[in-house]
Amino acid sequence: MRTKPIERTAFATTLLLIAATVIFSPRRGCSDGAPLEFMREKGRPHLECVIDFGGPVHTSQGLVYGYTYWMFTEWSRSSRVPVRIRIASPRENYLDSLIEGSVDLVAIPCREALPPLEGLAATQPLDSLCTWYVRSGARMELRALNRWIAAQDFSGAHRKFMKVINPWKRQTVSAWLSPYDDQFREWGRRIGMDWRLLAAVGWQESHWRIDTKSRRGAQGIMQIMPVTARRYGIDDLTDPERNIEAGARLLEELHRSFGDLDFVLAAYNAGGSRVRSYIQYAARYGADVSRWEEVAGLLPQLGRDSLYLADTLGLKRIGYGETVQYVRRVKSIYREFRRICPMPDELSGQDPPAQ
Repeated sequence: MRTKPIERTAFATTLLLIAATVIFSPRRGCSDGAPLEFMREKGRPHLECVIDFGGPVHTSQGLVYGYTYWMFTEWSRSSRVPVRIRIASPRENYLDSLIEGSVDLVAIPCREALPPLEGLAATQPLDSLCTWYVRSGARMELRALNRWIAAQDFSGAHRKFMKVINPWKRQTVSAWLSPYDDQFREWGRRIGMDWRLLAAVGWQESHWRIDTKSRRGAQGIMQIMPVTARRYGIDDLTDPERNIEAGARLLEELHRSFGDLDFVLAAYNAGGSRVRSYIQYAARYGADVSRWEEVAGLLPQLGRDSLYLADTLGLKRIGYGETVQYVRRVKSIYREFRRICPMPDELSGQDPPAQ
Protein backbone atom coordinates (compact mmCIF):
# COMPACT_ATOMS: atom_id res chain seq x y z
CA MET A 1 0.00 0.00 0.00
CA ARG A 2 1.47 3.34 -1.02
CA THR A 3 1.73 6.18 1.50
CA LYS A 4 -0.21 9.25 0.51
CA PRO A 5 1.87 12.51 0.00
CA ILE A 6 0.05 14.29 2.81
CA GLU A 7 0.88 11.46 5.24
CA ARG A 8 4.57 11.55 4.21
CA THR A 9 4.61 15.33 4.75
CA ALA A 10 3.08 15.03 8.22
CA PHE A 11 5.55 12.29 9.17
CA ALA A 12 8.53 14.39 7.98
CA THR A 13 7.25 17.42 9.88
CA THR A 14 6.98 15.37 13.06
CA LEU A 15 10.58 14.17 12.67
CA LEU A 16 11.79 17.74 12.15
CA LEU A 17 9.99 18.92 15.28
CA ILE A 18 11.55 16.13 17.34
CA ALA A 19 15.01 16.93 15.99
CA ALA A 20 14.59 20.63 16.70
CA THR A 21 13.52 19.86 20.26
CA VAL A 22 16.65 17.75 20.82
CA ILE A 23 19.02 20.24 19.19
CA PHE A 24 17.72 23.47 20.67
CA SER A 25 16.64 22.36 24.14
CA PRO A 26 18.94 23.73 26.92
CA ARG A 27 21.64 21.19 27.72
CA ARG A 28 22.41 20.24 31.24
CA GLY A 29 25.57 21.87 32.50
CA CYS A 30 25.52 24.89 30.22
CA SER A 31 25.49 28.34 31.79
CA ASP A 32 21.88 29.02 30.84
CA GLY A 33 20.69 29.60 34.38
CA ALA A 34 20.00 25.94 35.20
CA PRO A 35 21.99 24.40 38.09
CA LEU A 36 25.16 22.70 36.91
CA GLU A 37 25.34 18.94 36.74
CA PHE A 38 27.75 18.46 39.63
CA MET A 39 25.43 20.51 41.86
CA ARG A 40 22.49 18.34 40.84
CA GLU A 41 24.42 15.16 41.58
CA LYS A 42 24.92 16.08 45.24
CA GLY A 43 21.52 17.65 45.70
CA ARG A 44 23.09 20.84 47.11
CA PRO A 45 21.44 24.26 46.85
CA HIS A 46 24.79 25.84 45.89
CA LEU A 47 28.24 25.00 44.54
CA GLU A 48 31.08 24.64 47.03
CA CYS A 49 33.96 26.88 45.91
CA VAL A 50 37.35 27.05 47.63
CA ILE A 51 40.17 29.57 47.26
CA ASP A 52 43.40 27.68 47.93
CA PHE A 53 46.41 29.98 47.67
CA GLY A 54 48.45 28.07 50.23
CA GLY A 55 48.42 30.69 52.99
CA PRO A 56 48.71 34.48 53.36
CA VAL A 57 49.62 36.54 50.31
CA HIS A 58 51.52 39.76 50.95
CA THR A 59 49.59 42.98 50.41
CA SER A 60 52.11 44.24 47.84
CA GLN A 61 50.81 41.50 45.52
CA GLY A 62 47.32 42.94 45.70
CA LEU A 63 44.09 41.68 47.20
CA VAL A 64 44.34 38.32 45.47
CA TYR A 65 41.89 36.51 47.75
CA GLY A 66 39.36 39.30 47.37
CA TYR A 67 39.89 39.36 43.61
CA THR A 68 39.34 35.61 43.33
CA TYR A 69 36.26 35.87 45.54
CA TRP A 70 34.95 38.57 43.22
CA MET A 71 35.57 36.32 40.19
CA PHE A 72 33.55 33.52 41.76
CA THR A 73 30.67 35.85 42.63
CA GLU A 74 30.66 37.44 39.15
CA TRP A 75 30.47 34.01 37.54
CA SER A 76 27.72 33.03 39.99
CA ARG A 77 25.73 36.17 39.19
CA SER A 78 26.02 35.96 35.42
CA SER A 79 25.38 32.20 35.29
CA ARG A 80 22.66 32.35 37.95
CA VAL A 81 24.27 29.51 39.86
CA PRO A 82 24.40 29.98 43.67
CA VAL A 83 27.79 29.47 45.30
CA ARG A 84 29.31 29.25 48.75
CA ILE A 85 32.92 30.43 48.82
CA ARG A 86 35.47 29.40 51.42
CA ILE A 87 39.15 30.09 52.00
CA ALA A 88 41.23 26.94 52.23
CA SER A 89 42.15 25.53 55.60
CA PRO A 90 45.70 24.14 55.83
CA ARG A 91 44.28 21.00 57.43
CA GLU A 92 42.41 19.81 54.34
CA ASN A 93 43.48 18.73 50.87
CA TYR A 94 40.83 20.37 48.72
CA LEU A 95 41.93 18.65 45.55
CA ASP A 96 41.09 15.31 47.17
CA SER A 97 37.77 16.83 48.26
CA LEU A 98 37.21 17.94 44.67
CA ILE A 99 37.78 14.43 43.31
CA GLU A 100 35.55 12.96 46.02
CA GLY A 101 32.79 15.43 45.20
CA SER A 102 32.45 17.34 48.50
CA VAL A 103 33.88 20.43 46.73
CA ASP A 104 32.92 21.61 43.23
CA LEU A 105 35.44 24.31 42.25
CA VAL A 106 38.93 25.06 43.60
CA ALA A 107 40.96 28.17 42.66
CA ILE A 108 44.74 27.73 42.65
CA PRO A 109 47.36 30.36 41.70
CA CYS A 110 48.60 30.12 38.13
CA ARG A 111 52.18 29.91 39.33
CA GLU A 112 51.24 26.67 41.13
CA ALA A 113 49.35 25.15 38.22
CA LEU A 114 49.36 21.39 38.47
CA PRO A 115 50.39 18.86 35.83
CA PRO A 116 47.51 16.83 34.40
CA LEU A 117 46.13 14.74 37.23
CA GLU A 118 43.69 11.86 37.04
CA GLY A 119 40.28 12.98 38.18
CA LEU A 120 40.93 16.74 37.74
CA ALA A 121 40.43 19.22 34.91
CA ALA A 122 41.57 22.85 34.78
CA THR A 123 40.00 25.91 33.21
CA GLN A 124 42.01 28.44 31.27
CA PRO A 125 43.71 31.02 33.55
CA LEU A 126 41.69 33.92 34.93
CA ASP A 127 43.62 37.17 34.39
CA SER A 128 46.93 35.28 34.82
CA LEU A 129 46.04 35.08 38.52
CA CYS A 130 44.44 31.71 39.15
CA THR A 131 43.08 28.58 37.54
CA TRP A 132 39.86 26.86 38.54
CA TYR A 133 39.80 23.10 38.88
CA VAL A 134 36.77 20.83 38.50
CA ARG A 135 36.36 17.08 38.39
CA SER A 136 37.42 15.61 35.08
CA GLY A 137 33.95 14.18 34.49
CA ALA A 138 32.36 17.66 34.41
CA ARG A 139 33.16 18.26 30.72
CA MET A 140 30.15 20.41 29.87
CA GLU A 141 30.67 22.48 33.02
CA LEU A 142 34.33 22.99 32.12
CA ARG A 143 33.35 24.20 28.63
CA ALA A 144 30.79 26.58 30.14
CA LEU A 145 33.35 27.98 32.57
CA ASN A 146 35.92 28.49 29.81
CA ARG A 147 33.36 30.29 27.64
CA TRP A 148 32.56 32.63 30.52
CA ILE A 149 36.25 33.28 31.28
CA ALA A 150 37.02 34.02 27.62
CA ALA A 151 34.18 36.57 27.46
CA GLN A 152 35.37 38.59 30.48
CA ASP A 153 37.22 41.91 30.55
CA PHE A 154 39.04 41.86 33.90
CA SER A 155 40.89 45.17 33.43
CA GLY A 156 38.67 47.33 35.64
CA ALA A 157 38.56 44.87 38.52
CA HIS A 158 42.29 44.14 38.14
CA ARG A 159 43.12 47.81 38.67
CA LYS A 160 41.11 48.07 41.90
CA PHE A 161 42.15 44.75 43.43
CA MET A 162 45.78 44.65 42.35
CA LYS A 163 46.73 48.37 42.45
CA VAL A 164 45.85 48.93 46.09
CA ILE A 165 45.90 52.47 47.47
CA ASN A 166 48.29 52.80 50.41
CA PRO A 167 47.52 55.79 52.66
CA TRP A 168 51.11 55.87 53.92
CA LYS A 169 52.46 56.52 50.42
CA ARG A 170 51.81 59.75 48.60
CA GLN A 171 48.74 59.29 46.45
CA THR A 172 47.13 61.54 43.89
CA VAL A 173 43.44 62.42 44.06
CA SER A 174 41.32 59.44 43.08
CA ALA A 175 37.65 58.73 42.47
CA TRP A 176 37.91 55.49 44.44
CA LEU A 177 39.79 54.03 47.40
CA SER A 178 39.15 50.31 47.38
CA PRO A 179 37.28 47.53 45.56
CA TYR A 180 34.72 47.77 48.36
CA ASP A 181 33.83 51.46 48.05
CA ASP A 182 30.20 50.64 47.17
CA GLN A 183 29.79 48.64 50.38
CA PHE A 184 31.53 51.30 52.49
CA ARG A 185 29.36 54.01 50.92
CA GLU A 186 26.14 52.08 51.45
CA TRP A 187 26.82 51.30 55.11
CA GLY A 188 28.18 54.77 55.77
CA ARG A 189 24.88 56.13 54.48
CA ARG A 190 22.87 53.70 56.61
CA ILE A 191 24.60 54.51 59.89
CA GLY A 192 25.20 58.21 59.19
CA MET A 193 29.01 57.97 59.09
CA ASP A 194 31.52 59.11 56.49
CA TRP A 195 32.18 56.06 54.32
CA ARG A 196 35.86 56.93 54.18
CA LEU A 197 36.04 56.45 57.95
CA LEU A 198 34.68 52.92 57.51
CA ALA A 199 37.30 52.37 54.80
CA ALA A 200 39.99 53.68 57.18
CA VAL A 201 38.95 51.21 59.88
CA GLY A 202 39.01 48.41 57.29
CA TRP A 203 42.48 49.42 56.13
CA GLN A 204 43.87 49.56 59.66
CA GLU A 205 42.29 46.24 60.58
CA SER A 206 43.23 44.15 57.53
CA HIS A 207 44.41 46.30 54.60
CA TRP A 208 41.02 45.28 53.12
CA ARG A 209 41.99 41.60 52.97
CA ILE A 210 39.20 39.05 53.27
CA ASP A 211 41.63 36.28 54.31
CA THR A 212 42.97 37.97 57.46
CA LYS A 213 42.35 36.17 60.75
CA SER A 214 43.73 37.25 64.12
CA ARG A 215 45.01 34.99 66.88
CA ARG A 216 41.86 35.77 68.87
CA GLY A 217 39.66 34.71 65.95
CA ALA A 218 38.64 38.08 64.43
CA GLN A 219 38.05 37.66 60.70
CA GLY A 220 38.00 39.50 57.41
CA ILE A 221 38.14 43.10 56.29
CA MET A 222 36.76 44.64 59.49
CA GLN A 223 38.23 41.94 61.79
CA ILE A 224 34.95 40.85 63.32
CA MET A 225 34.68 38.21 66.03
CA PRO A 226 32.21 35.42 65.14
CA VAL A 227 30.24 36.03 68.35
CA THR A 228 29.77 39.68 67.30
CA ALA A 229 28.69 38.65 63.81
CA ARG A 230 26.11 36.23 65.19
CA ARG A 231 24.61 39.09 67.18
CA TYR A 232 23.81 40.74 63.84
CA GLY A 233 22.62 37.53 62.20
CA ILE A 234 25.77 37.17 60.07
CA ASP A 235 27.40 33.75 59.65
CA ASP A 236 29.79 34.26 56.72
CA LEU A 237 32.61 36.66 57.57
CA THR A 238 34.54 35.79 54.41
CA ASP A 239 31.86 37.59 52.39
CA PRO A 240 33.12 41.20 52.09
CA GLU A 241 29.61 42.65 52.06
CA ARG A 242 28.53 40.87 55.23
CA ASN A 243 31.84 41.59 56.96
CA ILE A 244 31.61 45.30 56.23
CA GLU A 245 27.98 45.25 57.38
CA ALA A 246 29.04 43.71 60.71
CA GLY A 247 31.81 46.29 61.17
CA ALA A 248 29.47 49.18 60.35
CA ARG A 249 26.76 47.95 62.71
CA LEU A 250 29.32 47.53 65.49
CA LEU A 251 30.57 51.09 64.94
CA GLU A 252 26.97 52.31 65.00
CA GLU A 253 26.36 50.48 68.27
CA LEU A 254 29.53 51.93 69.83
CA HIS A 255 28.60 55.40 68.61
CA ARG A 256 25.30 55.15 70.45
CA SER A 257 27.20 54.15 73.61
CA PHE A 258 30.12 56.58 73.51
CA GLY A 259 29.27 59.36 71.05
CA ASP A 260 32.78 60.75 70.65
CA LEU A 261 34.73 59.34 67.69
CA ASP A 262 37.93 58.73 69.69
CA PHE A 263 36.08 56.61 72.24
CA VAL A 264 34.24 54.77 69.47
CA LEU A 265 37.52 53.81 67.80
CA ALA A 266 39.08 52.87 71.13
CA ALA A 267 36.11 50.60 71.90
CA TYR A 268 36.26 49.05 68.42
CA ASN A 269 39.84 48.06 69.16
CA ALA A 270 39.74 47.20 72.86
CA GLY A 271 36.05 46.46 73.45
CA GLY A 272 33.35 48.60 74.98
CA SER A 273 33.64 47.15 78.49
CA ARG A 274 37.36 47.82 78.67
CA VAL A 275 36.97 51.41 77.50
CA ARG A 276 34.29 51.92 80.16
CA SER A 277 36.84 50.63 82.68
CA TYR A 278 39.32 53.23 81.40
CA ILE A 279 36.71 55.96 81.84
CA GLN A 280 35.87 54.73 85.34
CA TYR A 281 39.52 54.84 86.36
CA ALA A 282 40.08 58.31 84.86
CA ALA A 283 37.02 59.67 86.66
CA ARG A 284 38.52 58.46 89.94
CA TYR A 285 41.34 60.98 89.41
CA GLY A 286 39.07 63.83 88.35
CA ALA A 287 39.92 63.71 84.64
CA ASP A 288 37.58 65.15 82.03
CA VAL A 289 36.24 61.80 80.85
CA SER A 290 34.56 63.40 77.83
CA ARG A 291 38.02 63.84 76.29
CA TRP A 292 39.89 60.76 75.11
CA GLU A 293 43.24 62.54 75.45
CA GLU A 294 42.77 62.90 79.21
CA VAL A 295 41.61 59.32 79.66
CA ALA A 296 44.45 58.00 77.49
CA GLY A 297 46.93 60.14 79.45
CA LEU A 298 46.13 58.18 82.62
CA LEU A 299 46.41 54.73 81.05
CA PRO A 300 50.15 54.31 81.78
CA GLN A 301 49.37 54.92 85.46
CA LEU A 302 46.49 52.42 85.28
CA GLY A 303 48.86 49.91 83.74
CA ARG A 304 51.02 50.09 86.88
CA ASP A 305 48.06 49.95 89.26
CA SER A 306 47.72 46.16 89.27
CA LEU A 307 45.73 46.08 92.51
CA TYR A 308 43.08 48.46 91.12
CA LEU A 309 43.02 46.52 87.87
CA ALA A 310 42.27 43.24 89.63
CA ASP A 311 39.99 44.34 92.48
CA THR A 312 37.98 47.17 90.95
CA LEU A 313 38.02 46.68 87.19
CA GLY A 314 38.41 42.92 87.09
CA LEU A 315 41.27 43.16 84.58
CA LYS A 316 44.44 41.09 84.80
CA ARG A 317 46.45 43.37 82.55
CA ILE A 318 46.02 46.38 80.31
CA GLY A 319 47.36 46.69 76.78
CA TYR A 320 46.62 50.39 76.50
CA GLY A 321 49.48 51.21 74.12
CA GLU A 322 47.91 49.39 71.19
CA THR A 323 44.57 51.14 71.69
CA VAL A 324 46.06 54.62 71.95
CA GLN A 325 48.07 53.99 68.79
CA TYR A 326 45.04 52.49 67.03
CA VAL A 327 42.94 55.64 67.54
CA ARG A 328 45.76 57.83 66.19
CA ARG A 329 46.41 55.64 63.16
CA VAL A 330 42.76 55.30 62.08
CA LYS A 331 42.25 59.06 62.32
CA SER A 332 45.44 59.64 60.34
CA ILE A 333 44.36 57.17 57.64
CA TYR A 334 40.93 58.81 57.55
CA ARG A 335 42.47 62.26 56.99
CA GLU A 336 44.54 60.89 54.15
CA PHE A 337 41.56 59.14 52.57
CA ARG A 338 39.63 62.41 52.67
CA ARG A 339 42.51 64.07 50.82
CA ILE A 340 42.76 61.28 48.24
CA CYS A 341 39.01 60.97 47.65
CA PRO A 342 37.42 64.34 48.52
CA MET A 343 33.70 65.07 48.56
CA PRO A 344 32.36 67.91 46.37
CA ASP A 345 31.78 70.15 49.42
CA GLU A 346 35.37 69.54 50.57
CA LEU A 347 36.64 70.69 47.19
CA SER A 348 34.75 73.92 47.85
CA GLY A 349 36.54 74.43 51.17
CA GLN A 350 33.99 73.03 53.61
CA ASP A 351 34.94 70.41 56.21
CA PRO A 352 32.12 67.98 56.98
CA PRO A 353 32.19 65.93 60.20
CA ALA A 354 33.08 62.25 60.22
CA GLN A 355 29.67 61.28 61.56
